[in-house]
Amino acid sequence: MNDQTHLKIIEILLVEDSPTDVLMAREALTEAKLLNNIHVTEDGVEALEFLRKEGKYTHAPRPDLILLDLNLKGYHDGLKVCHALRKEPDPTLAQVPVVVVSGFMDEEDIAAALAAGADAVENALHWWLTAAPRFGVPAAYAIAASSSAAKWLFIAGFGLILAFAGARAVGGAHGGSDA
Repeated sequence: MNDQTHLKIIEILLVEDSPTDVLMAREALTEAKLLNNIHVTEDGVEALEFLRKEGKYTHAPRPDLILLDLNLKGYHDGLKVCHALRKEPDPTLAQVPVVVVSGFMDEEDIAAALAAGADAVENALHWWLTAAPRFGVPAAYAIAASSSAAKWLFIAGFGLILAFAGARAVGGAHGGSDA
C-alpha cells in the first residue's frame, strides 16, 4: 500500500538571494521527506512576479508556503515582499503562509516581520544558542553554525514549518480545500 497516494504535493516558494542558502534549503527540504516542489526566486521583485503570475511566471503554481529571507538585496527586501503580499487583492494569495527565515535577527527584525504580515519568524541563531545545547551540541559549534546556513539546518531538523504547510495544503489547519 502506498501511503503517499492521498497526499498533496506542497508547493513551496523559496525567496533567497544566496545560492549557497538555496542549495542548503533544497537539501533540508529533501531531508524532510515530504512531497514538495521547490520554486526559487532570487529577489523581492521576482517573488512578486511569481506570486502574481507575471512575465515568465504566467504558469506558476500558487504556493502553499513561502519561505522568505529577511535580508534580500535590493529595494524589495523580505519585509516589503511580505507587506505587499498581504495587500494583494486576491484573497487566496494574501492568505498563503509566509515564514520569514534569517540566520540573524534581533527583536526589532522579528517585530517588523510580524507587523508586515509574516505568519512565523524563524531565527536560527536563537535556536542554535538556546535549544542546541539541550541536544548535546557544544556552544562553540552552535556559534559557528549560526551562519546563514543554520537557518536551513533548523528547518531540516524539526520540520515544523513543513508540518504547518502540510496541514494547510490538505485543508487541515483551516478546513479549506484547493478544489
